[in-house]
Amino acid sequence: MADFQKEEVVEAVKSKSPLKAPDMIKGRKDLQEINGTNIVLIPKTNSPSNMNQFRSISLCNMLYKIISKILVNRFRKVLNICIDEYQCAFILGRQITDNILVAYKILHSFKKKKKGSTESFALKLDTSKAYDRVELNFI
Repeated sequence: MADFQKEEVVEAVKSKSPLKAPDMIKGRKDLQEINGTNIVLIPKTNSPSNMNQFRSISLCNMLYKIISKILVNRFRKVLNICIDEYQCAFILGRQITDNILVAYKILHSFKKKKKGSTESFALKLDTSKAYDRVELNFI
């Protein structure tokens, strides 16, 4: 991978809110914290009583965010080639709700087929809480 160019770094820094990391943007640096990440627990309920009722979130430092932004800007140029057309979330110009129409069309085509046909099947998966069930040791 090519070295970062000054223009890429400037663009990435300017894209960040000045309130997110004012010390970094103003030139004050604490090199001891450069690789630090804070992990914070966010409650899922109003009165959490056990650890299952929290979701963890990692608060990354500004340098990490700048590097990530530069990489995202570089990858954005080739994402449409690398990612299937049915991947709708997290791609600029696509929305996850687009898949609702695709699912409707597929189910409609199943309904039009002759009864007794064994050529197609549908599978519905509920992944709404998939990340709540991942063991921390696995991550």
